[in-house]
Amino acid sequence: MLDAATYTPRMKAEYKARIRAALKEEFGYKN
Repeated sequence: MLDAATYTPRMKAEYKARIRAALKEEFGYKN
């Protein structure tokens, strides 16, 4: 079992890595 403090759900990691960057690019968000 993974340590709860270090475990990141797969979709959350995917969101942080790709989707957030794509939204910033498309809509011009600063943060």
